[in-house]
Amino acid sequence: MCAEASGSPIRAYLPNEAARGVVPPHAAAACLQESPLMQLLEEGEECTLWDPFLHSTSLCLEVAAIMMGVPPGSPAMDYPFTQYPTHDHMEYSRLVDDIDVTQHKFMSNLTILGTSTNSELIAKALRDVEAFKAALPRRVVAETEAPLVQTSKYGTVAEFLADTSTPARREGRVHDDSLPMPKLLIQRRGWQDAGLDPPHNCMILTHIPRGGRKEETNRVYQEFGRMVLSNGGKWRAVMVVVSEDGKFESLSGLEWMRVFSFSHEGERFAFLKWTGRRQNKNS
Repeated sequence: MCAEASGSPIRAYLPNEAARGVVPPHAAAACLQESPLMQLLEEGEECTLWDPFLHSTSLCLEVAAIMMGVPPGSPAMDYPFTQYPTHDHMEYSRLVDDIDVTQHKFMSNLTILGTSTNSELIAKALRDVEAFKAALPRRVVAETEAPLVQTSKYGTVAEFLADTSTPARREGRVHDDSLPMPKLLIQRRGWQDAGLDPPHNCMILTHIPRGGRKEETNRVYQEFGRMVLSNGGKWRAVMVVVSEDGKFESLSGLEWMRVFSFSHEGERFAFLKWTGRRQNKNS
């Protein structure tokens, strides 16, 4: 299966298109849909989703968004259809009013963990998390009638999921209870160290980028494969986004199933799942 991941951004927390070499939010969401995360949560036990490289924060943030039930877009975003002469703003407002933000019943059991030793990646991840939090819905209770304003249970359409820290811009009050989030931890820690003793019920979902030097990239591929294999019986799943050139599969020493591929900003990526077996050298 092949998908084209380029196009307009659809996440309110990411105002601009994802940079080259980074997994865009819509591709990250597709990876999650193909993962066993929901089945793992349905077991009702504590579990961890670990991104050991943290190169694409979108993977961790898409997990959080799906767990929280946050819709992918926002009425505050400038959609082309709102410019059509036939667009009914009031009907659109009523549609928005029917959107429910309902968290997963076992969200509290999930810990999302991102690790890296790169201080720049850590700083970027923390900025992305703050942008994500700022874009969350804010429930507003109207205290006065405003018939000429497009209103909903989230405030005005422009306020729903608006990326602002200021209070609602109309007469009303914001609920004290904010939307609960899953545990989201960003740690400065090497993946080799963290992989020595992985948490219980841990699944890996990560983007392994190509480094500047071929030798360094090859070494990372090999060491990652050894780390996964050394704890082979502990992982609930191992899923990676890598370059589609196939070098990762051959160098990791593990057997992978290619789920789908996609392109972004002229680069080709493959989404892979580990089969739980070593690579068959005779194949």
